[in-house]
Amino acid sequence: MKLARTFLVIIILIAIYVVFLLFSDVEKTISTLVSIDQRYLVGGIALWLLGGFLRVLRWHYFLKRITTEIPFVRSSLYFISGFAFMLSPARVGEMLRSPLIKRDYDIPISKTAPIVLVERFYDLLAVTIIIATGIFFTTIDKSIALIPIGVIILILLIIRNKNTISKILKKLSKIKILSKIIPSLDDSYEVIYMLMKPKYFATGLSVSIGTSMLEVTGAYMFILGMASTINFQDLIVLYHSVGFAAATSMIPAGIGIFEGGLVGLFVLYNLKYEVAFAVTVLIRIVSTGLFTVI
Repeated sequence: MKLARTFLVIIILIAIYVVFLLFSDVEKTISTLVSIDQRYLVGGIALWLLGGFLRVLRWHYFLKRITTEIPFVRSSLYFISGFAFMLSPARVGEMLRSPLIKRDYDIPISKTAPIVLVERFYDLLAVTIIIATGIFFTTIDKSIALIPIGVIILILLIIRNKNTISKILKKLSKIKILSKIIPSLDDSYEVIYMLMKPKYFATGLSVSIGTSMLEVTGAYMFILGMASTINFQDLIVLYHSVGFAAATSMIPAGIGIFEGGLVGLFVLYNLKYEVAFAVTVLIRIVSTGLFTVI
């Protein structure tokens, strides 16, 4: 059943790219993709990998607050195993690394699974902060900044309210994939609350902001490698706005929303269609395909 769902996601993704190809010059798109300057390609991929390494360090840092039994190398392997579930909605399928830890170290799943939720929280908050800040350095209407600022305030209010967090966790526990691996998400509140204390908050948010900026810089290098250009400040807002929409859609990997949004905005900001599509394909391959294969 799980294999069938995976194939379904892949088929949908292929169908979406076929639609994009129908509206493009296939030869130009392929030519643009294969003619990218190798220096920019390698540099962009290196930035994505660096971001992944920083996330490994954060995961191990958080995991050490739960247990000191797991060495760094083993901890890293558990983290990497979660990449196999990047296509799950909001990547919550990465919680499946917890049963592996339970199997090897007999550490309760309810102690380690919440780390993934905390990671996703910091990622969401980081992207929101980047968008809100970036808007003031672009030509975009500054009043739009009220939306991400409002989201930031709402998020900060929610994490300080135990009752609200408990309700959210109970709803999440009804998701089939989560209900199978976590007996009670409500029991995990203490772990979540601990990892949101000032010391861990600063570390978690800093890593999310840093990796988010590495990713968008990698995307910028791909664009430069295709002999095109775009205002970097605009790219920061555009890229993360699309990423935010894709993540909050709860659609596996934001399929369709990410591709359509990014290509559309790139074209709106005067990138040639074949470049916009080629860059989007490359970003998807590196950000999802590469890490899933790893």
